[in-house]
Amino acid sequence: MTAQYLGLLNVVMHRKEPKGCKFLLFYDIDQKDEHYAYELKTLLDKMQTSYIIYTTKNGIHGLGLTPLSAIQWGSYFENLHNYFGEFYGGQVLRWSPKKDEKRELFACSIRYPYIRLLAEKYARLLDIPMNELPTFGEMHDYSVNLQRYWSNG
Repeated sequence: MTAQYLGLLNVVMHRKEPKGCKFLLFYDIDQKDEHYAYELKTLLDKMQTSYIIYTTKNGIHGLGLTPLSAIQWGSYFENLHNYFGEFYGGQVLRWSPKKDEKRELFACSIRYPYIRLLAEKYARLLDIPMNELPTFGEMHDYSVNLQRYWSNG
């Protein structure tokens, strides 16, 4: 069955810099095996990005919160893609839930500057205590974008 969803785009724009286009690192694994979540965490811990990993109805989502240059994003995404080999392009991560979906936090690491507004949205969604989001490195001047898309449910 095909359904319409709202997705988070990986392109973020800095509101004050003319060349402020950056990219967020997303990865979607279509396996709900905890082993894959641990592997994703291990790989993301080696990258210069703050992130949240959570389980979905049918798999695992990795959401980078740190804006990256195109070169950084490409290198990191290629590493993830070579390791997991999922049929996923990394441009959109589903925001809206599927029917009867329960999302659960697997891991959260805030070690690098991050887009706080986005982290707060996911904190509420995944019941992450707000006091676990440090105030260092906040990036208030980045805008995030959502997009509607169709997918097989």
